[in-house]
Amino acid sequence: MPYLAGDSLYKKYTEKRAGLGQLRPFFCVIMNAKRRGKRMKKGFIIFALLLLSSCATAAQMRAASMRQNGQAAIARAKFCIDNVSSNPDFQSLSVHMPIVFGGVPTMAQLTDNGMPGDEDTQKLIKFHDALQPCRQQLIKDYMEIAPTIASIFISEAEKGDLITADLVQHKITWGEANKERQALIAEATEQITIAAQEIDRGLAQENAAEIANRQRIFNNWLTWQQNQQLINNLNRPVNTNCTRFGNTVNCTTY
Repeated sequence: MPYLAGDSLYKKYTEKRAGLGQLRPFFCVIMNAKRRGKRMKKGFIIFALLLLSSCATAAQMRAASMRQNGQAAIARAKFCIDNVSSNPDFQSLSVHMPIVFGGVPTMAQLTDNGMPGDEDTQKLIKFHDALQPCRQQLIKDYMEIAPTIASIFISEAEKGDLITADLVQHKITWGEANKERQALIAEATEQITIAAQEIDRGLAQENAAEIANRQRIFNNWLTWQQNQQLINNLNRPVNTNCTRFGNTVNCTTY
């Protein structure tokens, strides 16, 4: 996967988190406690409001989750595919096509004008069937992470099945099948990159909106504090103390 959904916002989130170090969780605990309506001292409220931006936004946390879960899903798919590919029964297929995760066809494989014999045909079918759980798990994972990307995987899998069917039926050569798969992977990669970038843009917009809302809350609180100070000053009782020394009187008002 050249690009995982949530990448750009996730990087900003991790940079912010690294900059705050171990204090960041404390700031967020303060704000979460405030949201739950717990009583806090005025000083803590001011402190928490000033550092409100240190807490990750919902969009940043979702971006981090999408990236981490996406990496885990790809790792599971690789492990599953490599496990199937390591089966000795399928090693003869590796002469004609890449069978490992992320494998790229060699020039010899791209120019292979042969077609699978009866034995290789049966191995192709078994290899295809053995890979189905890997494919299904990846699609299932991405249906939860990013459904738009999952739909691209589904389309790629369906088109890949047609290539395999043509190869099994001797409609195309090994080389033609490898070229078609290579083109299919390139197309899917481009679509995934575009979809992931679109997801990132949506997350960035949500992130900006939440940050702006936090700023409004902080500004409103500052305005309220200033107004309260003015009211307190107007309502404050005035006391005057005077002292006389000879013919001189000195008064102090407070």
